[in-house]
Amino acid sequence: MAKLIYAPIASLDGYVADEAGKFHWAMPDEEVFAFVNDLDRPISTYLYGRRMYETMVFWETASTDAEPG
Repeated sequence: MAKLIYAPIASLDGYVADEAGKFHWAMPDEEVFAFVNDLDRPISTYLYGRRMYETMVFWETASTDAEPG
């Protein structure tokens, strides 16, 4: 049986977006970013709500030509 892991992006008081509707406050530093990437790497399926899907759909077709090697 597979695990279902619920991992929302939220502040400790439960907010996802600031008063302008942005979530720049959640920008991780390099150490946190690396930790979360390592944690999420083995996940094979993601279940998004409509707004998160609309945010993430860009990455389905984004060019990787300019990525640093």
